[in-house]
Amino acid sequence: MPLFSTDTFYKSQMFLKLANTMDKFLLMDKLEGRRNWTSWKFDIDLQLSINKVKKIVTGELKMPVPLDDGADEVSRRYITSLKIYEDSDAMVKYIIGCSVRPEAKQHILTCNSGMEMWEYYTVYINRRMNVG
Repeated sequence: MPLFSTDTFYKSQMFLKLANTMDKFLLMDKLEGRRNWTSWKFDIDLQLSINKVKKIVTGELKMPVPLDDGADEVSRRYITSLKIYEDSDAMVKYIIGCSVRPEAKQHILTCNSGMEMWEYYTVYINRRMNVG
């Protein structure tokens, strides 16, 4: 009899893959400000792409607007779209929020969306650095 069932082995491989991804995320430099802005922006852009949520910060994925149609199919599509948006936005907020130092986090505590957080840092730091 094998030590691990196929199911247990598969789950352990999935766990290792997830743990490896989180380790890389946790090892990234946290945003301090102008000093490491370029490197941080590159790392976060990569994380947003890997997690398939970059469309939130580019504005390509927007919060869906409910239609007054009232039809069941339209309502189901709206609910599905809203869930996708909310999950994606939560991931963006998590990625950005966990990747900044406490001093830098103070500036985004009142942001309502991941896009607001990204725009704040992009505009604020780029303005202070005089870069585009």
